[in-house]
Amino acid sequence: MKKIIVLLFASSAIFGTTYGQGAAKAAYVEIGGPGLASVNFDMRFSPTQNGAGFRFGVGAFSISGIKAVTVPVGLNYLIGKKSSFFELGAGYTYLSVSSSSKSTTKNFNESFGNLTISYRYAPAKKGFFFKAELTPVFSGNFFLPYFAGLGFGYKF
Repeated sequence: MKKIIVLLFASSAIFGTTYGQGAAKAAYVEIGGPGLASVNFDMRFSPTQNGAGFRFGVGAFSISGIKAVTVPVGLNYLIGKKSSFFELGAGYTYLSVSSSSKSTTKNFNESFGNLTISYRYAPAKKGFFFKAELTPVFSGNFFLPYFAGLGFGYKF
């Protein structure tokens, strides 16, 4: 798991410096949302504060012997000026869950799509980043229309 996190952030640093010179970037922790409990990187495709961009992250948590790993990725579009933005997006999350007891171990893998409708606060230069989102999630097996999340981090 640690190798995946290091790889994701190393690739985001390389990608961010070679491709997105001057583009708005943010690193943040998200509770809820597509990653359930994740660390994420977000960047615009052009050297602007708004417009098209992407996000990717990795998450992990453990509750009562159940361990979960998530990998959310997505495309988004920011509408707004200065530091307040309306975000629309769509993405995909891979989820791996393992549960172990004294006698058995069970593994479960699932992937699901998501939509993002959010408010994002991000200063024009650098500083505190915040987002509150409604994130409907869906797959062939389920649809959860009222899933939500909060993100806190740093825009650079």
